[in-house]
Amino acid sequence: MVRSRIFNRICSIAPGVAMKEIEWYYPKKIEEAAVLVREEGILPHGGGTWILMGGIRKTRGIIDLDHLPLRFFREKKSHIEIGPCLTYADLIENIERVDPGHVLSKALSHAASTPLRNRITVGGTISAFPAWSDLMGPLLALETEVSLIGQKEGQYTLQEYARTPGLRKGTLISSIRIKKTKWDSYYHREVRTRFDYPAFTVTILARKNGKTVEDARVVVVGCSGKFMLLIGPEEILREKKRAELKLDGRLRDIVFGLEEIRFARKKGNDPVYTKHLCFVALERGLEQITGG
Repeated sequence: MVRSRIFNRICSIAPGVAMKEIEWYYPKKIEEAAVLVREEGILPHGGGTWILMGGIRKTRGIIDLDHLPLRFFREKKSHIEIGPCLTYADLIENIERVDPGHVLSKALSHAASTPLRNRITVGGTISAFPAWSDLMGPLLALETEVSLIGQKEGQYTLQEYARTPGLRKGTLISSIRIKKTKWDSYYHREVRTRFDYPAFTVTILARKNGKTVEDARVVVVGCSGKFMLLIGPEEILREKKRAELKLDGRLRDIVFGLEEIRFARKKGNDPVYTKHLCFVALERGLEQITGG
């Protein structure tokens, strides 16, 4: 395992705090990274964007992931495996080749800026889960699974990983897995300007057989609790003919009756108004995806 102390001029921005030395590690084997990530204060580095945003006050070491075989895209018969070091741009290019118009392509094509899409990694976003994420809604709707190494090893659902802080501490994502299922999809990001963090995102997936919706998934990200998988709209879509789903008031009543969706008060965002915008996006998305 190669170590380096060249990154020794990073210091806290707080006045009066002495400069601190941060040690870089350059493992070439997954097993080496699994040992390192268990140690307190040692963080993995893929794209580096979250480390810059999150600060490095408590960081004493950084694991450079560039030499590990974690930047891959594997198409299998029943599923797709995504390497955690794959960037947004990498994922868009590969998923479009497999399934043009895939919901991940729709979502990530508008995320961040072009330079950032070339840096932000899939695994880094999953681990950090920023509330404005364009990636997490589609992945949650796709019932994604993640494989972990480190303190907790094994395969977990993305929902379980996102809800369990203990799974994120001392671990490294080694693989992300989604099923190869053909979905009709709708994706909405609520922004004031194109290049802006979304206040929330709405992801809707539906699998149809003729005029019948056989399966559906509805996910909101950015609400209180970071995300919510909505059951009411899913149930009304499932096993219903599209001709029966025209807005006769029933769908609107269900959407606008979702009391469990709440938004925190933020600068420039009124939670009541944000909730109304979310309901409008849900209503429009459900209409669109069912052909209503």
